Amino acid sequence: NIDSEILDLGRCDSDDEATTKTQQTVAIIEYMDDVLADSTMQNYPFYFSEYYEIVSNSKRVDFNPVEEALDEFAWVRSRGETHTITGAQLKQMWNTLNNLTECPVEGHTLDRWRMWMKTLIIFILAVGPRSDEVERLDVRTQLYLGDDPHVHFAERKNLQQDDAPEHVPIMLGASYLQAYRDYVQQTNGNGSLVPSPRSESGCRTAGTLNDWLRRLCKIANVRLPDNTPPTIQDFRQVWKTQYLKALHKNREHIKFVSEESGTDDPLVDENNYVDDVENRRQVRELGRKHFDGLLEIEELPKIMKEELDQTDYISRQATFSDF
Repeated sequence: NIDSEILDLGRCDSDDEATTKTQQTVAIIEYMDDVLADSTMQNYPFYFSEYYEIVSNSKRVDFNPVEEALDEFAWVRSRGETHTITGAQLKQMWNTLNNLTECPVEGHTLDRWRMWMKTLIIFILAVGPRSDEVERLDVRTQLYLGDDPHVHFAERKNLQQDDAPEHVPIMLGASYLQAYRDYVQQTNGNGSLVPSPRSESGCRTAGTLNDWLRRLCKIANVRLPDNTPPTIQDFRQVWKTQYLKALHKNREHIKFVSEESGTDDPLVDENNYVDDVENRRQVRELGRKHFDGLLEIEELPKIMKEELDQTDYISRQATFSDF
């Protein structure tokens, strides 16, 4: 039965068998990622892990395969492998974008195209959106940039019809995105992340945006291991991977708190902790520490500085780090 099959993943008689069981567990987590809503996916792997902690009190468990799987999980989707972009590649793309001397896309000025591309890269790293969510976004009404910056998505894939609208945390670049929102409002923009006067949505299509990413990556000499340029989906994997690492560390924090408070079952504390609104904010703040240093946002693009006072938004320099 399913219970015995899951329990068997935590049993091994050799290092090789443990490696095999870990890879099988990775496949299960990949399946979760493919079929579950993001809000559900943020918690399920940790409930899965707690299963082994609980049953180890009464049954043989040699190791926790979920712990091992989460440590090496690369967010490979079951429909095809999606590679993680490295910190060095992000740095190369960003530096290339800063140092361009001519626009690689005909019909646009370099300054405007550079602003759009910086905004696109920051947003897809900060939020991990699906391609269609980039197209439908209205920065004037969906960005909430207070103490707990997040994006409000009214409809998301895999959510039931009666589920509440999704609040997806903005994990980096909140000040930049606030500046971009103010710029759009001040210049009477249509609210699209990368506007288009011809598309039905008012935004450049995902195909166009991925083509622009491809052109930038070609100049920057950035390619994934399969020799293809990164797409919006690959940036989504970066967001998921970094957030998962943060939640994994938070789970260890919750376990410590349970031990300190004398709670026998950390899962109970985790449910109570994550369900509380204030503590959800604290979890997100822990997560944002894992995004620190991914992008070096030293100043606003030239076009935005012509409309805004940069000192109202950019207060310190961030630096790159490999992750």
